[in-house]
Amino acid sequence: MPLGDDLAQSAMETGTRTGCRITGDDQLQLAIHLPDDGVLHFERPRTGGPSDWRVAEFLSPGGGCHFDEPVGNDWGQALDLLAARRAAA
Repeated sequence: MPLGDDLAQSAMETGTRTGCRITGDDQLQLAIHLPDDGVLHFERPRTGGPSDWRVAEFLSPGGGCHFDEPVGNDWGQALDLLAARRAAA
């Protein structure tokens, strides 16, 4: 399984809460908060679809790292569902 899919699966299985926003460069950003106080960010163009998601960055109290890893369509559909739930809340 590609790294983007692995990270999406792990975040969805262990995440404790989510947040969603539109960034200044018109990206939809989904933040999944993890139990160890880390946050994994996924991004896609606001007008994009499930196959456009990418893992963008991981932030934690001890540091972080940037990614540019694609997420497959199946996991992208799950990210779309999470983002839509946050937008409706």
